[in-house]
Amino acid sequence: MMILGIDPGMTGALALLTQDGELVRVWDIPSQPKAKGKGNEVNGYLLADIFTDIVGVAKEHGHKIEVIMEQVGPQPRDSRPAAFKFGDSFGVIRMGVCCHYLPLRLVTPGVWKKYHSLLKKDKTASRMLAISKWPDQRDQFIRVKDADRAEAALIGDFGRQLAGWKQDV
Repeated sequence: MMILGIDPGMTGALALLTQDGELVRVWDIPSQPKAKGKGNEVNGYLLADIFTDIVGVAKEHGHKIEVIMEQVGPQPRDSRPAAFKFGDSFGVIRMGVCCHYLPLRLVTPGVWKKYHSLLKKDKTASRMLAISKWPDQRDQFIRVKDADRAEAALIGDFGRQLAGWKQDV
């Protein structure tokens, strides 16, 4: 069994772990400039390639993959365009999971952060915890902008205890 942790969003990440907690690989969510208008959007084609690679790695090792993704939503302080943009990226990522027929469980930030004693802590705490859990992979989490990688890995680590769930898609 392998667990894919996903921290969704434009700057999110994916982390593949073994059932034993070994961090296999981390990917950043690929983005690109919008064809029209300002800002970026998730590049669904590159994301599909990443999911294909993930499925290939699992098959290579004779494992199935289960996905745990952070359940996110807009915050009251978000503007309507920002909320739409965030929801769009969440949907593209979720669709990538569905198109590869991977079992999916959504988990709120409060649940996985409580498990890791990260409630009311900043993203630096997530990076430091990831570095301490996977010291041989610390280069994946060393920069401030690697916080989403760390959170994807920690979401996956939380998901190891849930392996074997029924599909929640």
